[in-house]
Amino acid sequence: MNIKLLSSLLISSAAIPAAHAALIANGDLEVAVAEYSDASGTATYSLDASNNVISSGTGGSGDTGRDAGVWLDTSLSRGFIHSTTGGNGGTGGFIQEGTTASNGNPRGVLFFADDSMATTGLISATLDLRLDQASQFISLELYGWNDGQTGVSLSLGGSTSGNADSWNTTSLGDATEIFDVELDTTTVGAWETVNIGTADLGTGFDHYAWRLGIVGAADAAGDSFAFDNLVVTAVPEPSTTALLGLGGLALILRRRK
Repeated sequence: MNIKLLSSLLISSAAIPAAHAALIANGDLEVAVAEYSDASGTATYSLDASNNVISSGTGGSGDTGRDAGVWLDTSLSRGFIHSTTGGNGGTGGFIQEGTTASNGNPRGVLFFADDSMATTGLISATLDLRLDQASQFISLELYGWNDGQTGVSLSLGGSTSGNADSWNTTSLGDATEIFDVELDTTTVGAWETVNIGTADLGTGFDHYAWRLGIVGAADAAGDSFAFDNLVVTAVPEPSTTALLGLGGLALILRRRK
C-alpha cells in the first residue's frame, strides 16, 4: 500500500461524521437544581405532587412544568441538593440534603434531555462520586424514547431501604432502559471517577431521562453522599478506528521516507 493511498484513507476517515454525546447538558453541575412547587402550569415535564413523580408530556392543574435541560428535584428529605462548593475540586455538585441520619431510602434527582436522535451508536459514561461510609451506593438510570411514544414517569422518592429498584411509582411507557446500575467507590471519603459502562444507542432517541438516587445503609449525620461531573462520550466505530490507525501509519511511513 503506497503513501498516497494511505493519505487518501486518512482524508476519508476525517470526513466520517462522528456521533456527538448530547445526552447530558450541564454535566459539570455548575448550575443549580430546579425545584418544583405545587402550582398550576403546563410544560414539557410536569410534577404529580401527590407521589413525587415527574412525567413527560403536558402538565395539569396543580403541576408546575419545566422544559428539558435542568436538574430536577422536589425537596424530598434525604435527597440530593445542589451545592456551589460540594463538587469535585470545590466546584458545583450535588450533596446529600439534611444533616441528620436517615433510613436509606433512595431519594433522587432527574435530568431530561432532548437530543432529536443526534447521538447514535456506542457511548460510554463516567461519574465523579464520593461516599463517606461503607455499604453505600448511588443508583443511576438512563432511559430513551422517541417522538410519538409514551415517555417515562419517574418517582423521586423511594420506599425500601437498600433497594435500587424500589421507587414508589415508575412507569417506563415506551422508553428503552439504557443504564440501570449501582455505583460504588473503592475508597471511603474520597472522590473517584467511576465507570458507568458502555451502551449501544443504535439509531438514537429523541428524548432521554437520567435518574440518580441514594441506595445503601442508613447514613450518619452530614454530607455522606456527593456526585459531580456526569460525562458521556461517543465511542468510535471499529471501522473509524481502523481508518484512523491507517492514517497514523501513513504519517509514520511518510517520516521514514
